[in-house]
Amino acid sequence: MCGPLYKLINLSINLLPFALIIWGFQQMTWNTIAAASVHTFRTYITYDTCGGNRWKDQCTDQAMCNKDPPAEAFIRDCNSELQNYPFDWDRNLQVIDLQKAEENWNNTGIAMVAAFSALNVIWMFLYLRNSGVFSHSFGTVGYHFKNVKAKRNKVFKYYGYFLILVLGGFLAFGVISIGAQEDREMTSAEEEDKKDQQSKMYTIFFNGVFQCLMGFIALLTTVEDTVVYGEELMNLKVSSQPWQMSQSVMEKFQDAVSAARAGDDRYIKDLSDVGTGDINGVLNDVKAIEFELSFLQKVKNCILCKSSSQQKNDEINMTNTVDPEK
Repeated sequence: MCGPLYKLINLSINLLPFALIIWGFQQMTWNTIAAASVHTFRTYITYDTCGGNRWKDQCTDQAMCNKDPPAEAFIRDCNSELQNYPFDWDRNLQVIDLQKAEENWNNTGIAMVAAFSALNVIWMFLYLRNSGVFSHSFGTVGYHFKNVKAKRNKVFKYYGYFLILVLGGFLAFGVISIGAQEDREMTSAEEEDKKDQQSKMYTIFFNGVFQCLMGFIALLTTVEDTVVYGEELMNLKVSSQPWQMSQSVMEKFQDAVSAARAGDDRYIKDLSDVGTGDINGVLNDVKAIEFELSFLQKVKNCILCKSSSQQKNDEINMTNTVDPEK
């Protein structure tokens, strides 16, 4: 009765790494843009609000122009009232120009996040297409097995590598944009303010890139398939909760199968609805997959000048030594 609801909850859990990549990229982009609009209080009121550079252009009469700019008068009077208390206007107080940050976000940030998110949605679709969401009921071996197997699909992996390249492109663009120099000549105070901005932006930006890479690692560092399950075993119900990742369920199930092969069938009985007389049938429904050398291993063998017969022997040896349950 609750199967569809459990499947929806479990689907959300399995899609969480994709969502974290998108969310991390969005937060990285916004926080980096916001950091570009962070100023020391002295620099902000002096150069962006009511300092000398704007006061001279906006004063309406000579008497007004002869007065000290409001920003400088404020800092002077405040320091005087504080009896020269050692308050550092350049370090103790900083402000964010939210209007400027939102303008930059609307101009560039939204487009970047939307493009990266759309590419990740396609990646999600590739996962869902090969998962057990549409082909098996929740709680079966087939459902969880296909969810794990979907992340081992070659198209899924190659597309993930493509997204890493895209992230690398955004990384290069971000580093260049952050390090870009102003076209106009800046005062020493403005240069210090710019360096402070860049320091904050680099820290936030690289931290966001690192978080995205952690999400990619979680999705792409799956081991290769070593076994294939028969149709009877794929429809076997296993004990699992909707908030459990399919990978953890399958690891527990494979350990139970290994224990059963060693003569202890308690774990597989507790984990599934298989009876004592059906255990041998379950164990016989697991077949090992012939090992194939990966592309990188083939390149390595080519560099080492291994012959075709030697490479074939490597494949046979790896197949013979593989654990059928792993």
